[in-house]
Amino acid sequence: MNFDEVIDAVYCINLDSRPDRWEKVDSNFSELGIELIRVPAVDGSTLDLPEDTKHIWNRDIHHNERSIGCASSHIRCMEMALESSGSRFLFIEDDAQPCKDFLNLFSKAWGEVPENAPFVYLGGSNLEAPAAPISERVSVAVRTKSTVAYVMTRDFISGILPMLKENVLFNAIDELYCQLQTHFIENKSAVLILNPRLIYQYDSFSDIINSEVTYPYLKDVE
Repeated sequence: MNFDEVIDAVYCINLDSRPDRWEKVDSNFSELGIELIRVPAVDGSTLDLPEDTKHIWNRDIHHNERSIGCASSHIRCMEMALESSGSRFLFIEDDAQPCKDFLNLFSKAWGEVPENAPFVYLGGSNLEAPAAPISERVSVAVRTKSTVAYVMTRDFISGILPMLKENVLFNAIDELYCQLQTHFIENKSAVLILNPRLIYQYDSFSDIINSEVTYPYLKDVE
């Protein structure tokens, strides 16, 4: 299945202070004929968070004002998607790097994705090996983190958006997605991940971690 037959819109989160990232990601996807919708990211460092909320943050050292801004940005993307007429959307962050031969590999992999799958990772950090394979190129995600690139359906977004909004202060968004993975497995459904992962994060300065980062473990193919 061709990419534009599957994905109705691609939303890309980008801080106003990082035009360098936008130029790179927009160029990389434009070369594939994929148009990105830029979503101005929420700058967590500017959020006026009540002091008494800090005690409810989880113990992840990366969960702070910036990661709350990140989660708020993903929520903003979903709200924009629901305002559109589409039914399936790809959400990416501005350090997303599509692999070589992305369109061909996507077409092959998506042909093995079950119809109406609600949530499919195109990239991510597997803290545990994916669970039972659905097919050669599709598996069940069990402890996949990172929110660099994932697909959601309109119905799924409508169902989880209230939960995300209620928990934005409690956990980083990829941890919330890990909880969803566990919930869906227990309910005999699944969050899926493509094998190999087709989008990874290029090395850059992370505004969330506030340092240079490298992600070699996210790259399955060049």
